[in-house]
Amino acid sequence: MMTAVETYPIYLEQVNDLVKRHLENFEDRLLLAIYYAPERSPSDVFLFEVLKDFNSDSLEEEGDILEVLFGATPAFPLQNRGDFLHILLTNPEEFQTIINEPTPYYRELLDACSNGKAQTVYRHPESSLFCEAPL
Repeated sequence: MMTAVETYPIYLEQVNDLVKRHLENFEDRLLLAIYYAPERSPSDVFLFEVLKDFNSDSLEEEGDILEVLFGATPAFPLQNRGDFLHILLTNPEEFQTIINEPTPYYRELLDACSNGKAQTVYRHPESSLFCEAPL
């Protein structure tokens, strides 16, 4: 079984392509995208995105960031059967809330950042929202 150290950042090119497609589809709504490798599901791929006006600017009922899982596709092939692409989606208001009161998924992102297993693949050029974020 591969670990995050073995798989990260081999998907960087695919993640960059996916983020470019999101930029085209979301029309200036994408504010931040971070590719990272948390300790859980070590062979999976994780992408954290902040979208303007996503989810009516409200928090998820479960009290954490919305996580959507995708299996391998022709546009985003994965190395192993059973691996997933995890996209964690939030909005600026929720992001500010989780900076002040970190949720489990946000703590995973922070841990990946501090362990050198995360990189920003897109930051909106006119957004200063994330300058103060501890990433």
